[in-house]
Amino acid sequence: MLKGSDGEPLWPSGIVGSLSHCPSLCVAAVASAERIRAVGVDVDDSDGLSDGIMRFVFSSEELASLRMATSVERRAAFCAKEAASKALSALDGTGDFRKVSVSLKTDGTFAAVRRDVALRSQWRFYDRLVSA
Repeated sequence: MLKGSDGEPLWPSGIVGSLSHCPSLCVAAVASAERIRAVGVDVDDSDGLSDGIMRFVFSSEELASLRMATSVERRAAFCAKEAASKALSALDGTGDFRKVSVSLKTDGTFAAVRRDVALRSQWRFYDRLVSA
C-alpha cells in the first residue's frame, strides 16, 4: 500500500477505503468506488482521553454535550470524529477533524456535520474497544 504526502493510504483505482489501528487491533474498511464515495473507520482501546486531547479535538459546544458522558461515550465521539474526518478527506481532501461536529445517539449511531456535508454512521463498543 502506497502512502500519500500526509501518510494517508493511496487506494488502487476503483477502490475507496480507510485504515485504523490501536495497540490491540488493526482494521481496514474497503469498498468499490462505483457504489460508495468514501469510507472512514477508527478504533480505540485506550482507558480514556485526557482533558488536553478533549480540548484540542472538540469544540466548546461538543465539550458541553460530552460533559456528562461516560468514558466510552467520549471515546466513541473521538472515533466518530476521526472516522468522519477520514471519509471527508477522501471526498475532497479537507478532513480537518476540528471542522467536523459530531453528535452521538443512544442507539449506536452518530451524526457528523461539516458546514457543507452531513454524514450518519454507527459506533460500537466491544469489551474495551470502541469503533466508528
